[in-house]
Amino acid sequence: MNPWATVHTLRHFFATRCLQNGMN
Repeated sequence: MNPWATVHTLRHFFATRCLQNGMN
């Protein structure tokens, strides 16, 4: 597994959660 891929996935995951929390 490419470490950068994991970092990108985590960043996208947290960014999505932050956006969803901001919407609610």
